[in-house]
Amino acid sequence: VRLTVNGKALTAPLIVKIDPRVTASRADLESEFKLESKLEKMVTAGAEAALEAHSAHEQIEKLMSMATADMKETLEKGDKQLAQVLDGKKSASGGEAEPGLDDVSGEAAGLYAIVGAADAAPTAAQQKAADHLGEEQKEALDRWERLKAFLPALNRKLSTEHLPAIN
Repeated sequence: VRLTVNGKALTAPLIVKIDPRVTASRADLESEFKLESKLEKMVTAGAEAALEAHSAHEQIEKLMSMATADMKETLEKGDKQLAQVLDGKKSASGGEAEPGLDDVSGEAAGLYAIVGAADAAPTAAQQKAADHLGEEQKEALDRWERLKAFLPALNRKLSTEHLPAIN
């Protein structure tokens, strides 16, 4: 470590050691770190997508009061699709047919906290939950990306009515 104060530099060795109370093996800790890193990426990607989708929803709500009847219908349709991306879509039996961004993001954050709470290798159940969550998140993110692909056309239509674009 190097510290400089008033032009005078001091150096000293720094040794980082594991907490002696931790009994987990190096392999266990590496496995925990690997899963936490995977979950961190999921939390970040989910939060970014959810933030974008919520922003689009808020913009649509504001545009509704300024839009013509035809444009309101278009905006309502888009807002309904946004709601399904955010909240998911229920199956006829009441179960989750399509995962929503909000649910997946929350589950990833919760699992991240649980995995990081112990200095131990993740359990098989935690690994399985992370894998399943990864699949659900991919579905939700793919649906968001497909919906975003329609925004340029909607923005052109908004422009023809002299309304602000959704960004």
